[in-house]
Amino acid sequence: MTQFIYRTYSEMTAMDEGGEGGHMSIIANSVMNRESHSRKAGQKAAQELRHAFGANAIRGVLVYASVAHDSDALLAAIEAELPGVALCGSSTAGLMWSGGFAEEYGYLVGVIGFGGEGLSIATASALKYQEDSQIKAKELASKLRNGVLSPPKLVILFGDPLAGADLESFARTIETELSCPVIGGGSGQPWGAMVETYQFSGAQAHSHSATALALAGDFSVAIATTTGTQPTMASSAVTKSEANVILELDGRPALDVYATFVGVNPLTELTNEINSRIALGFELSVQEQAADSLSPYVVRGPFGLDLARKGLVMGASAPEGTRVVLHRRSVQTTLEGAEQTARALLARLEGRTPKAVLGFECAARTAPLLGAQVSRQEQEVVQNILGRGAAWLGMLAWGELAPYGGCTTYFNYTYPIAVLTD
Repeated sequence: MTQFIYRTYSEMTAMDEGGEGGHMSIIANSVMNRESHSRKAGQKAAQELRHAFGANAIRGVLVYASVAHDSDALLAAIEAELPGVALCGSSTAGLMWSGGFAEEYGYLVGVIGFGGEGLSIATASALKYQEDSQIKAKELASKLRNGVLSPPKLVILFGDPLAGADLESFARTIETELSCPVIGGGSGQPWGAMVETYQFSGAQAHSHSATALALAGDFSVAIATTTGTQPTMASSAVTKSEANVILELDGRPALDVYATFVGVNPLTELTNEINSRIALGFELSVQEQAADSLSPYVVRGPFGLDLARKGLVMGASAPEGTRVVLHRRSVQTTLEGAEQTARALLARLEGRTPKAVLGFECAARTAPLLGAQVSRQEQEVVQNILGRGAAWLGMLAWGELAPYGGCTTYFNYTYPIAVLTD
């Protein structure tokens, strides 16, 4: 099984600032709503969140919603109930919350709020982030840095996977500019042919954009992730690529090689069955000091087919010379990986109590592979290990972002988890 464990970021804690009498560093609460009327759903979710915070101020919120909702009406209602609160979020294929999991074509809204005297939050977005991508990533990072009172400790980033952007390069630029980990992924929709996804910034929902939330202050964050896949003996090398399109593997058209891998020839479209069956493990170089705790593989899958050039469109670039190893996917390895990752995170916390748990699970893991019942079982296993006392909220992404070998990396078929503590 492929498992990745990352360091804990804890440059500043409440004890550092105020000793035993210091202020509470982070407060978090989450709510979920199934109301079908978008305005009412946003209103009720925001009201319930405000009630959960009581006298404590809410400084920022993440909002996840199914594409069935009228996003603009939903967000406007939330903003009206929480004026002045930084808001960021994404459409999703499903939600995970404390004691629950849902993935459906119906109406879902999940909101998690963050507060605490030692916390500051900023949000920013970039429209058409596939154009002048690096410039827009730097501008977004600058807005986040200027919007918080101390250097950010974590950035949560969502991008439209249909925009054709290299989300990994975009995220790495933000990471470099802010010197903090970036986690998140591609905005989601129900599993199947992708039509449209949405990124939320304030009361506005956009497509072909990127949106981010930065958290700074008195807290620590631990990040870990697992793919739950197993390498096989079949492999190839990237011999020609252009940006995030692999054109040749072992000197042959990449599409032909991939078609041989999946046993469908000629391959003219990606299907749920193909995407659920196998994955591609990329051997990427990592920092020497980090390599001993990391798998040599970053697991991905093609996001589209370049039929004209017989290429594979990926969510991130693959330099020529990169070795690609075919990986098998199974329910057992997926569940085992999720359990081991949760246990590794618990060990990393070193006794600290989780305040918020954020999940960014690949939409190709749940309905296409695990099914509804086993997906709930997976969430129960993770939550039982880390404890249900924290504010839990997760989304199902189309491509995931998490640290790997010292820098933000783009994955597929993966389940990154971030735990925030004092």
